[in-house]
Amino acid sequence: HLPEPRTMTDATPPYNVTQLEHTVEFIGRQNAASKRRIRWVFNAAPSDGSAPHQHELVFTWSVSSGKQDITLDGANVSFSQQKGRSVFNEKVQRRGAKPDLRIVCTTAIPSGSPPDFVLYELLVDEIPYRCCPVAPNGQGRQEVYMGGSAGDMRPPQSILDITDPGRFEGAGGPDYV
Repeated sequence: HLPEPRTMTDATPPYNVTQLEHTVEFIGRQNAASKRRIRWVFNAAPSDGSAPHQHELVFTWSVSSGKQDITLDGANVSFSQQKGRSVFNEKVQRRGAKPDLRIVCTTAIPSGSPPDFVLYELLVDEIPYRCCPVAPNGQGRQEVYMGGSAGDMRPPQSILDITDPGRFEGAGGPDYV
């Protein structure tokens, strides 16, 4: 069971995070889609103004064998195997290191969701990576989180709408974090 997450209304996060790069590769040998490599690169700077540190988090998932491997800055931090698993929702264990990281991914777009449904999410200190500002030398764009909501009958837009319904609504944008 995961610890109680921070809410989006909490005070300034302990780390200022900026996006550098996010990529998804399909790397299966016989069927490319059977194995995915999801990579997030970001800067994390303590709120005290210290220099930022660049981090690279890579999640490799073989859908057919169920093998799941996580590396952070080139070092293996987790390996597991659960064949048939269609949702991955795990905190990256870092022995007290900050910021906190959680990977939330799924293998398929749920029925009724749009084709641009977000399958792969990284939460940095419980803030969606894609809602964090983009570093000046970074690739990508900062998004405002607009998820599906049971209240207005919108279909899920991200795996986070299924694992953490309504929690991130409105996160992101130029005045966020």
